[in-house]
Amino acid sequence: MSGKSQFTFPLHTKVGSSDASYAELQKQLGSEAEAHAGKIYRLVQAATADALTGRSKVYAWAAFGSYTVDLAGSGDPPCGVQTATQATLAAGDLFWLQIAGRATVTDDSNTIAANDVVVAAATGDVVTVADMSLVAEDVVGVALEAFAANATGTVQLRGGL
Repeated sequence: MSGKSQFTFPLHTKVGSSDASYAELQKQLGSEAEAHAGKIYRLVQAATADALTGRSKVYAWAAFGSYTVDLAGSGDPPCGVQTATQATLAAGDLFWLQIAGRATVTDDSNTIAANDVVVAAATGDVVTVADMSLVAEDVVGVALEAFAANATGTVQLRGGL
């Protein structure tokens, strides 16, 4: 089932396989929910366990044609930004990825200026684009503010994640 919906668990949480609603929510992978200020989220499933350092990590499809995702690496086309507040995700957990609107991302040890185009770096962080010949599908978004190395900042996600 795809389409914008209302769900029973908040956009900044995860649902594990032991949760009573897991089986029903798993049938709804790929569904989207619209929140305030034009933010849109997609329900996805974690491919592997991730020890997150908080929110703001970029994810990529683990397998095209499914709604299974993993942390994006350098050169991976992004599919959204993780917003769950938990410290970890277990393989198989269901969670929301933000796919549109303004999002917070983490810089990968370089300074990002306002209006810089950013792409996925190692371990789900972002870096600025030095080579503008990259493929558009690799773009995470455009920085709306300057942010320092290893800090978080706001980007406008590109459409179509």
